[in-house]
Amino acid sequence: MRKHTLAVSGTPTITKRTVDNAVGRRKMNAMNLAVSKVLQVRPIGVAAQYARSFYDLVTNRRKYDRTPISGSVRVTCSSYGVEAVHACSCENISLGGMAVDCPDRIAPDTVVGVQAEDGPRRQARVCYCQALGTMYRIGLEFTAGIDVPQG
Repeated sequence: MRKHTLAVSGTPTITKRTVDNAVGRRKMNAMNLAVSKVLQVRPIGVAAQYARSFYDLVTNRRKYDRTPISGSVRVTCSSYGVEAVHACSCENISLGGMAVDCPDRIAPDTVVGVQAEDGPRRQARVCYCQALGTMYRIGLEFTAGIDVPQG
């Protein structure tokens, strides 16, 4: 292989390899400059996007995907021999549970019955209850199969 050299008095010998290396460094410097400009302009945005991706990866531990749904359900809970029936609106549902908006607070770990219009009654456990304006968002986890329909 023949080397291409350029000799100028008082300067080191320049080869094709040194030129290629310089071009490669210039490209890398341009890329690094572009990335650093993005980070300088939007450091919070990039950090927030990374944090959200990490949060979604770590915190979404659901086995089943949720499907948005609208409709009304009756949530029944019994305490001290008294059965309270709450008219709630359904927000989303999956094979493992559902989220409903309820006008009344229901404490976490309460076992409730859930029934849609003319549907079977399912048993569920309240996982969380968060205030949402004048309503409460309640997360329910189905705990058993379908109960015998009441009628």
